[in-house]
Amino acid sequence: MDHRGYSFCIKRSCPETSTVYYVCKRFRKGCKAKITVRSGAVVADGALHTCDVAVPHVIDVRSEMRLELQRRSVSNMATPPPVVWQEVYDGIKRLHAADDATLTIIPCAPAVSIVKQTRKECTAGDVYEAILSPSVRCVSDKDPRSFLQFSVVYLTHATTGIHRMIGFGHPDLSLIQRYPKITLFIDGTFSVVTKPFSQCLIVMAFEPAINLYVPIWYDATTWNVQEMMRVGVDVINRTNNPLEKYNRDFASRMSTHPGLLAFIEGTKREAARYIRRIEDIKHLRQTASQHAPPAKLEIPEDYESFE
Repeated sequence: MDHRGYSFCIKRSCPETSTVYYVCKRFRKGCKAKITVRSGAVVADGALHTCDVAVPHVIDVRSEMRLELQRRSVSNMATPPPVVWQEVYDGIKRLHAADDATLTIIPCAPAVSIVKQTRKECTAGDVYEAILSPSVRCVSDKDPRSFLQFSVVYLTHATTGIHRMIGFGHPDLSLIQRYPKITLFIDGTFSVVTKPFSQCLIVMAFEPAINLYVPIWYDATTWNVQEMMRVGVDVINRTNNPLEKYNRDFASRMSTHPGLLAFIEGTKREAARYIRRIEDIKHLRQTASQHAPPAKLEIPEDYESFE
């Protein structure tokens, strides 16, 4: 039955009184409208229709999101998968912000699996193959110079097997070691490296032009002091306070035992931070120190009233 532009269906009928009770055909969606018909005439018109509310527009962006996840997972392998998903999700929301629509997206957990699977297919599951990709080995997307300085695998004693050394350094900072009579300070830290590496050797040098100790190399290696002592190498423990402090500061900016790609991303941030710091010193740029907010002093009204 159609009434006032809406369709109704029979809910129940009463032959004794020739009465038929109708409800809106969309009652399953929550519409409470109903009418009562007796002897062919509408005698009661119930609640207002709620089924004429505009249905929200739904856009399925899963295919678009999958392609963007795969593209970003390969273009920047050092970015953690949850961060890749968040960046893609934010971009999709901004793209469809004017549509006023409900988006059907890929949730975070499946998206993380897509990112990991894509990276695995590109590198055959070998993280050492991943560090050779341009997005990882180069300084940045705009700087094609190599941040990866060397990656070496060598055989040692039969009881120790294969050792691997990977060195990273910004080309601008590496130029410091060409200074005549330069002194290199080497120390190791253990909490910022991932398996199977034993430690991260940080090589620092003193830049006399700006009076600053600068880290020029980050070397992830499976070499350790015990191995040197075993083969009879003289080991002398030397202490340098600026280097020891930098090791603690560097470890505080990294998570404990991060993945290799996350470690590389962290060393890139550190190198970029020192590049900016050197430029600031050369151009006499400095950040004002933080001071306490100004205090407002109030003199009591009866301060000058003495008896």
